[in-house]
Amino acid sequence: MPSLIVAASVVLAVALIETDSAGGDRWLAKWPRLFGAGPEGAHQLLSTLAGSMMTVMGITFSMRTARAAGGRCANKCSGLPSWPIAPSTPRMIARESRSG
Repeated sequence: MPSLIVAASVVLAVALIETDSAGGDRWLAKWPRLFGAGPEGAHQLLSTLAGSMMTVMGITFSMRTARAAGGRCANKCSGLPSWPIAPSTPRMIARESRSG
């Protein structure tokens, strides 16, 4: 099955390249707002997408790191909502039941 997907992708790529070369600038004249951005517009679009992805990744990483480092005290001290913690070992369960 994967080899069929690869073969279909190669055929589709060749067909689309041939269609693009045969059409020339006809697409630009028909839809200038969609295809008329040029290399600078493509660069700005990709820069915006990459920046957004890095922002989401940074926020996710910092929330995960703060949660892992802070434990339950970080939530009580900072006023954040208390998220459930799943203990990973029986010793942690025993420690929490003795301290709690």
